[in-house]
Amino acid sequence: MNKKLHIIVLAFNRVMPLRMLIDCFILQSYPYWNMTIVHDGAAPGGVKNIITGYTDPRISFIETEKINGHYGFPNRQMMVERSDPKQGEFLLFSADDSYYVPHFIEFMMDEAKDDVGMVYCDMVHSHIRYSLLPGELKVNHIDMGAFITDIQVAKEVGFQHINEFAADGMFAEECAAKCHEWGLRTVHVPKPLFIHN
Repeated sequence: MNKKLHIIVLAFNRVMPLRMLIDCFILQSYPYWNMTIVHDGAAPGGVKNIITGYTDPRISFIETEKINGHYGFPNRQMMVERSDPKQGEFLLFSADDSYYVPHFIEFMMDEAKDDVGMVYCDMVHSHIRYSLLPGELKVNHIDMGAFITDIQVAKEVGFQHINEFAADGMFAEECAAKCHEWGLRTVHVPKPLFIHN
């Protein structure tokens, strides 16, 4: 049975980037995924129009009661707590301005064996002038959109550092440490499969 990836997209008032991100996943070669788009606060009409334009049953949409800010970190914390293994055995967080090659999920999920807790890839990152950033599971060497995590590992770790700018990297480090503690492997896919804008 094929494992499923649950994609959580953190969105805030960006119409065209969100459309392009959703299309990145619609075009994926690996079909076993579902997506929850979490808009920070009430979504404007343009964002809602984008969402309602998709009829793919794998895509769902929620709005938070208020704007939580902090780079979407409080919403990541909320979604880790709410995550259900029925939605997917592995979890991916993405911002609404990120892009993925068409085989991203396939390459990542091919490595998501029963003894694997995390899979991560290389990336092209805007913070280093769109240069190649080889992935490492530590602060300043990984973006949240460049790794998938076993859902049980993510829930055990939780997304704790919502007031820290480096919260993504801290979450990656803590998930990697939990994998080691549980005897699960972390696997690097040495391909730039993800672009952060």
